[in-house]
This record gives sequence, C-alpha cells and structure tokens, in this order.
Amino acid sequence: MISYTAVVDVDNSDRSIAPGSTAIVTLPTARRDDVVRVPNAALAFKPSADIIKASGQDPVKLDAGDGADAGSESSGYVWKYAAGKFVPIAVEVGASDERWTEVTGGGVEPGDELVTQASLPRR
Repeated sequence: MISYTAVVDVDNSDRSIAPGSTAIVTLPTARRDDVVRVPNAALAFKPSADIIKASGQDPVKLDAGDGADAGSESSGYVWKYAAGKFVPIAVEVGASDERWTEVTGGGVEPGDELVTQASLPRR
C-alpha cells in the first residue's frame, strides 16, 4: 500500500467535520469481477524444512518448469494440505491489494482451501 499526504477541500457548511480532522481515502486503481483471488498470506507461505519433515513427506522441490517462473513478480506458489502432505501449486497472479491477490493462471479453483501458516506443536 502506498500512502500520500493530501489536503482535501470539502463542503462543510453544516459543520459536521471538525477542523483539523483526518480521514483515510481509498482510491481504487483496478477492479476485477468474477476472478479467483487468494489471501496474500497464502502467497507468502512456504513450509519450513522442519514442517515438511514433521509431516512425514520428502523435501519438496519447486520446479520453475511447472508454470511458475521463479524470477517473475507475476508468478508464485500457494500450498494445499491434502492427505497429510503439503502440495505446492504454481500460480500466475494479477491485481492485488493489501489483503488479496488475483490468480490469473494455475491450479487454484474457487473454494480451494490454501495454507497460510503452519507451526509445530510445542514440546
């Protein structure tokens, strides 16, 4: 999110706005209807080696050849947890805001449950 300081002149003839008041104004820059979107936390998540080991699975190697270009800002991975295993899904992404990112390609479908965090139990 980018923040700017601005002075806005509004009609306050009814004195409903106190002098010196502050406000948050959101200016939409893009809008997409009928798209699949994922929480940004799902795109940021990657299970640690300890988490993978604790799940009993072999280390997961992410291959750029499966649809995600590791050097591209418009691609990445999200993870499902299925049958006791973490499963990476390559995705192409589009517009985003502070909470959500549009998925423009890859194996994510509406309603898919994605991992946003995982931890080991304390001993």
